[in-house]
Amino acid sequence: MHSTWIHLAGNPAGVKKGNPPFWRYRLGPRGEAHYCDSWEVTGEFDSRNNSQGTEIGADFLLWFAMFGTVVEASDPGADRREAHIQLAVPPDSLPADTEPGIKNGTVQTVRIYGAPDLVRQQQPLCWRCQIGEQVIAVKSICLLGNANATNFFPGSNFRSTKPFQRLWLTVRGSVCIDENQKATFFLN
Repeated sequence: MHSTWIHLAGNPAGVKKGNPPFWRYRLGPRGEAHYCDSWEVTGEFDSRNNSQGTEIGADFLLWFAMFGTVVEASDPGADRREAHIQLAVPPDSLPADTEPGIKNGTVQTVRIYGAPDLVRQQQPLCWRCQIGEQVIAVKSICLLGNANATNFFPGSNFRSTKPFQRLWLTVRGSVCIDENQKATFFLN
């Protein structure tokens, strides 16, 4: 299996009903949607192998992109599908982000929510980062460091009265938000 860009997004139909699968991914910008109940990422994030994107009026409105390979595992007894994503470094021909920001702050747990309401309004703010009780809207996110099941994982609360806060990416580490409203996360 070769490495490619993997676009990870929530599955709105499952999230609205509170029924799995809650996540979906596609391989590349035109790939077919694959559905999963959960996901796990391993490997080293650097500024070249993670990104995000939006598509106004499309099925995948907002996604988090990772470069690597994906293998689906299933538990036949529980009827669950999990996507195992192994990060890789993209070829040098792909553009790299050369401004990762400055590492500062203390280790904390941050929830990263998509902001589809703002994307639909064609605002440049695509993500909301919740740090404690504070919520900050940002234009982009970048993850750096070694990913594992304890510092980067899915989160959910389907009882939330706020539809956009029912599904999120959880990051444990420190965060730097620069003057361009880019949030860089340093995984711990």
